[in-house]
Amino acid sequence: MAEVILEARQLDYRYSGGAAGLRGLDLTVKRGSKLAVLGANGAGKSTLLLHLNGVLRPTRGEIRLDGRPVRYSRQELSLWRQQVGVVLQDPDDQLFAASVFQDVSFGPLNQGLSPPTARERVAEVLHALGIESLWDRPTHSLSFGQKKLVALAGVLAMRPRVLVLDEPTAGLDPWGAQRLVESLELLHRADTTLVMATHDMDLAYGWASEVAVLDRGRAVLQGAPHLVLQDEQLLAGAHLRAPWTLQMGLRLQELGLYPAARVLPRTPEELLMCLKSPELA
Repeated sequence: MAEVILEARQLDYRYSGGAAGLRGLDLTVKRGSKLAVLGANGAGKSTLLLHLNGVLRPTRGEIRLDGRPVRYSRQELSLWRQQVGVVLQDPDDQLFAASVFQDVSFGPLNQGLSPPTARERVAEVLHALGIESLWDRPTHSLSFGQKKLVALAGVLAMRPRVLVLDEPTAGLDPWGAQRLVESLELLHRADTTLVMATHDMDLAYGWASEVAVLDRGRAVLQGAPHLVLQDEQLLAGAHLRAPWTLQMGLRLQELGLYPAARVLPRTPEELLMCLKSPELA
């Protein structure tokens, strides 16, 4: 069984007005996994993510990192956030420096790296994301998609073990979304554990190794995508719909056009390739 790197146990959270954001929420993040957190607006996705690196503190319950309950002193929070980085949904909430280089280098410098080493770190992450040309650009002049990538670069420059992303493809055109997902795949291959909150059911189905469905502040089910996302009753109760690719694969099985014993395709591209296979003729 995979080791749990990050865990939420019985989290309750109430906003300043008294409204409940989380209600006894449990979540496990396995080392090396790609976890998609799913839920309708108001389900608690963003609130949960902000608990995972200490931006918010629960009213009740605890976060565990490597099996140990985290603490909220300034020193503990600093160490925690070096290991668990969060990329917010709106990059304007995260970018603050005048230029891309200044913004991305802030984290490494704050970690105590020397200016030359921090500069090397910035060059490394900008190259990995394919945005080296933005090095000297003012952050206010960037497009929305460029801001998303720069915000991601600022977190990656700190080399977190766990990367948490809130709706990372929201507001991006298809090309920008694909580029971002490809960048995440490279990070995962480099042993970064990934947690993504998303409304995109097809993205979650094709990308994640595990999914967790949230509903009204609770995690109602966590498990393998092909199992969780077939539960029509659970999804309807959480105001979600099954991914299109999964629906198509199941329908083809019902019609006898796809072998029941064969693993269902996870992406539209896999579905088309399977339909073209002579084995299915």
